[in-house]
Amino acid sequence: MRLARGRVHGQGLAHCEFQCGDMYALPWEGPHFDTVTIDRVLAGAERPVAVLREAARVLRAGGRLLVLEGFEALGAGTGANPLQQLRGWLADTGLGLQRLRPFDLDSGHHLLALARRAGP
Repeated sequence: MRLARGRVHGQGLAHCEFQCGDMYALPWEGPHFDTVTIDRVLAGAERPVAVLREAARVLRAGGRLLVLEGFEALGAGTGANPLQQLRGWLADTGLGLQRLRPFDLDSGHHLLALARRAGP
């Protein structure tokens, strides 16, 4: 987390805060964050929808959820089409899916999803 904070603050975004918590039981009451990121944990999670619901719970109205997941890891873990699987999980949270895109990096094939909590 120190590396992420240094990079973000180095770009002039010193107002940004980074927080960590148990993905199944985040320690914040109600809507608290403008943005929540989930980075390559859903494929290995025992209850991925619970993780996404918990992230949705702590988002403020209009808040964004960014999900980065390994395409092959998600497919191997669920046996389903990774795009359809992630789309279905996000639908179960009540968040509005705005984008779901596969992309490639040197480290492999990934998915990026952007979902939003409804505004006031």
